[in-house]
Amino acid sequence: MAATNIVSRDPDIFGGTPIFTGTRVPIAVLFENLADGLTLDEILDSYPTLTRKQALEALYQAETLLELEKAAKVRNQRGGSLKVLPRDGSQTGL
Repeated sequence: MAATNIVSRDPDIFGGTPIFTGTRVPIAVLFENLADGLTLDEILDSYPTLTRKQALEALYQAETLLELEKAAKVRNQRGGSLKVLPRDGSQTGL
């Protein structure tokens, strides 16, 4: 599954709230349940249409966005450029 395909918005489903593609599960459900202390397995048991792969990809994307925001703040404070490494950890920047 391509990373860009895990989130869908449809005005006819929850008024356009971002959901996991192919489900009626809002993305926020994952983060709200984790914040409430549920494990990923507990969340997946409660939402059988949500796959582990979708949940992990959403968490990875959120982590990446947070890291980019942090790096941008540091870059702005120090000056310089931001190098983004690919997901596989290789040293080829984008």
